Amino acid sequence: MKMTPTEIKYLVMIVEKGTPHLSDLLRQSNSPPSILTRAISSLKEKGFIKTAREGLSKTVTLSESKHALLFRDMVLESRHMPYDIILSGPSLEVLSAINSLNPKSRKEIQENSNVSEPSVARTLKKLKQLGLVQKKESMYVISSRLQILKDFVNESRHYTNQQIARKFSNDAVILWERNDEFIIESSKENEQDHFLLTGPSLFGKFAIPLIMQVSYYFYSTHYANLRLEDAIVHSLLIPYSQRNMLAVLLVMKKNEKIIQIKYLLEQSKKYKITSMVEAILDYLHTDGMRKEEYLPSWRDFKSKAIEYGLKV
Repeated sequence: MKMTPTEIKYLVMIVEKGTPHLSDLLRQSNSPPSILTRAISSLKEKGFIKTAREGLSKTVTLSESKHALLFRDMVLESRHMPYDIILSGPSLEVLSAINSLNPKSRKEIQENSNVSEPSVARTLKKLKQLGLVQKKESMYVISSRLQILKDFVNESRHYTNQQIARKFSNDAVILWERNDEFIIESSKENEQDHFLLTGPSLFGKFAIPLIMQVSYYFYSTHYANLRLEDAIVHSLLIPYSQRNMLAVLLVMKKNEKIIQIKYLLEQSKKYKITSMVEAILDYLHTDGMRKEEYLPSWRDFKSKAIEYGLKV
């Protein structure tokens, strides 16, 4: 998500001029052609712009992507803002972590982004001085008056995640995302490049094999491998299905002696699904006597458990 001050300056020029020729940008910026070429190439890759031939010259215009249109609206609404300072370097990464997580500390931002703690500290100082970020109820938040900035950061992250997912698999569909982590479903069957099998796709490794037409993958640069407890939590993040819920119950029952409840609850808290995990634990401990509406009847679960050779 990182952008350079030069890229942002060119992007602001494109917003203000509409559909300029590259030669216009070159004249106005007074930069070497090589710098313009690199900036235009990078902005195209990030989904902000598109170029077209017009006779012997080339024109450039904003793309129709949501984050590009939000950037245009943001610039036109607040032309006085120094966007080349606000959004350059690690700013977008830090803003994305704040927007997604409402973190309480610099360390939490660092742990959920690809930014070092000293860079986080410098970026936060800059953003606070500009009035963009503040502490509210002990949490870092983007100023409530800057909803368009929040939307822009959110859509920029989503676009980045989509591009990463599509490089992994053309048919990848993002089912859940939070900052720079996301879960996809895909027909692809092999792990690679930070895409780790998760959810029901990982349950076969723990003696609950399932016949599935798609595979689930968790993308994160912060994990080298996933534990059963991670896969259970991820199963509860993706859109609900009775089949997946039964799979969660089966794998938890089958592996009840090795599941680390403390770690499971820590992960559920991290992803804000503690109440659901606690409800599942109560359901299993009480033989279905304490049951939420999204859980199957104990009779249905027992019937499915028998198919997998489980005593319930």
